[in-house]
Amino acid sequence: MRALMVVGENRYGVVSSFVNGLADALKQKSIDVSLLSVENDTCVADSVLALESGIDFDFVVSFNGLGLDLQVSGQRDYLKHVGKPIYVLLVDHPLHLFSRFYGANVTVLCVDQEHAAFCQLCGIDALYFPHAADENWLAEPVTGFEDKTDEIIFPASHFSLMHWRKKLEPVWSQVGEMIDGTQSITRFMQAIGILPIGEHAATTPLDENLKTVCMFVDFYQRAKKRREALHHAEEKGVRLTVVGADASRYKEVSDFHHYEDAMPFSDLCLRIKHARYGFHNSPGFERGLHERLMMPLALGTLTIIDDVPFAQHAIHPALQYLNLASFSPLDGDSYVNIQHILRAEIAQNHTWNNRADTLLAHVNSKTA
Repeated sequence: MRALMVVGENRYGVVSSFVNGLADALKQKSIDVSLLSVENDTCVADSVLALESGIDFDFVVSFNGLGLDLQVSGQRDYLKHVGKPIYVLLVDHPLHLFSRFYGANVTVLCVDQEHAAFCQLCGIDALYFPHAADENWLAEPVTGFEDKTDEIIFPASHFSLMHWRKKLEPVWSQVGEMIDGTQSITRFMQAIGILPIGEHAATTPLDENLKTVCMFVDFYQRAKKRREALHHAEEKGVRLTVVGADASRYKEVSDFHHYEDAMPFSDLCLRIKHARYGFHNSPGFERGLHERLMMPLALGTLTIIDDVPFAQHAIHPALQYLNLASFSPLDGDSYVNIQHILRAEIAQNHTWNNRADTLLAHVNSKTA
């Protein structure tokens, strides 16, 4: 069996890590994987040439819906018309990338259960497909408790609350109360009638203007919750090292924490591996397993969780000891014990090898 994986540019190499992890897992299962890049015009031309030369494949995995619009031998949207199963692996909310795959016969792989439910409410086939750990991380020896730094690493780029609030100013008088009164973009879209809720059908069509508003709402809600996370940590005396693009701008929210600019993903992994704790708060991804959680646990770094109860049930009850609301630093023996439990759970159930099994089972059901 052959897989075609379409990839593009990504910040800091995070998505490249996902691509390589899934590709390597598929190869281990005797799947012949071909990578096509649409990162720039040269890559697009090379990818089109490869498709025109007759590269063979049984299914397609497109990261973030890239490449589905390629024109090959005069055929627009070539990959959408070849009659092979197409999977769109999203690392963000589907709303932001709708135009790349809406109306096409695709299955969307969603990192969050709520994102999958959102797609299904919109009539799009979707499968829960959370982030996973690279087996190379699990193969590395962990840093011992005494050798770890006292840092608590929070990978988080800056989201400006005021920027998105200003974007929403024209509609704030009509929907501002619902924006602040809902906990996710899905709930907001249900509140204003774009999506059905329970037995109540949708009453409002999603036109381009409303889609833009909803995208702004999603970013606004994320910015708000990220600010709240910084305050929650400060209230608990948990001093974070926030690493991300323009992270220093969060000083206006809380000068209690330490802020550093973004770094390449490989460097961030090393930094996290040697830290005693990570920190996980993922607004908009509350019912999924984010790399901000999976990566540290696989590397042997325990991760403090703020307002993500789903993770405790999805991975292991031992995460209750890392809940920010009741967190206190662990002694060495307790740390190592929980480290071992959680790392073993990740190795057994949450690697790219596990995700490849899920994907191939779905492919086989489509082609049977």
